[in-house]
Amino acid sequence: MTPEMDVTAPVRAFYAAINEQDAGSFDTFMDENIELIDFGLGKQMKGREEVKKYFKNWWTAFPEGTGEIKETLITRNQVVIEARGRGKQTGPFELEQDRLEASNQELDFHFAHICRVENGKIVSMRSYSDAYRILVAASKKRRAAA
Repeated sequence: MTPEMDVTAPVRAFYAAINEQDAGSFDTFMDENIELIDFGLGKQMKGREEVKKYFKNWWTAFPEGTGEIKETLITRNQVVIEARGRGKQTGPFELEQDRLEASNQELDFHFAHICRVENGKIVSMRSYSDAYRILVAASKKRRAAA
């Protein structure tokens, strides 16, 4: 097994857990003190438990959502993933200052993750997303209700 394969293993396990909505498995591939920054939503988390809560929020809003890896770039200790997320927002989505009620809108958006891996675990993740699409779908629902 090459070092590059070792670096990708926890990241691929992460995407499998996302699609299975399995936060319990995060312990196996995610460092206890992971730092995740979601630049699209302006959210920063520290620690595996906060990261679990973050993804549970996504799963509540998009219970049948999926993430598909489109491209992978590997360096010595980093994996860059370009991915596509799809799902229907049938539940609420919590933001720092707002709550987006279920819009029942189909969402198809793109995002990228930069993951740093040390000792077989993800220690940091930077997320760059097309969060604009999420907010537009929610605003359509709000305008229709007004």
